[in-house]
Amino acid sequence: MNTASIQKKKSIEDYHYYVGSSKQAADYSLTTEQVISHIKKESDRGVDVAEALRTQEEPDQTAWEPGLSFSLSQDPAIKAAEDEQCKMLFKAELDEYMKRKRIYKDNKVKAYAFIWDRCTKAMQAKVQSRSDFESQVYNDPLKLLNAIREHAKRKDHERVRCQQRNQGRSDDETSTKAVSGVLIPGECRSEQLWYSNEEFDFLP
Repeated sequence: MNTASIQKKKSIEDYHYYVGSSKQAADYSLTTEQVISHIKKESDRGVDVAEALRTQEEPDQTAWEPGLSFSLSQDPAIKAAEDEQCKMLFKAELDEYMKRKRIYKDNKVKAYAFIWDRCTKAMQAKVQSRSDFESQVYNDPLKLLNAIREHAKRKDHERVRCQQRNQGRSDDETSTKAVSGVLIPGECRSEQLWYSNEEFDFLP
């Protein structure tokens, strides 16, 4: 094998989301890994949004909330001092909690923009043509990623269903031929379902 002919992807700019085919379905997983890794490393406190993208689940933000502790000392002076210390610690943790929520919200918007930029024009057109784009997908990186996955892999799903229909029809035809000598003409051809050139995939 001529190793000089192998093109290695070296930066995040080399990864894109394409409308589906066998190759693009495989590229989706690799691109998503790189996108999440980039967001995790480059975003301020990017772990929360990266994990949400990885699991496709919003974090339980109530688990981030601090709790206020109280002194168990029986000595009034010590109890008062420790309670005051607990209040100061709670305030610091509460500030941190509010900051974490704010940063997560900001990072979601940035993640959406970053993922959108990794989409080809054809993929952007496909996503924008969805009936739920404005109401659910827009500015939500988790739902955007889910929509991209659907369009990146949809053609392969169609081919599988087509093959299953062909197999079922072939079995029926064989059975019919054995009984009456008559075959039912026609078959489903997956290559006729889609344009091979992605420039046509922007059509709704």
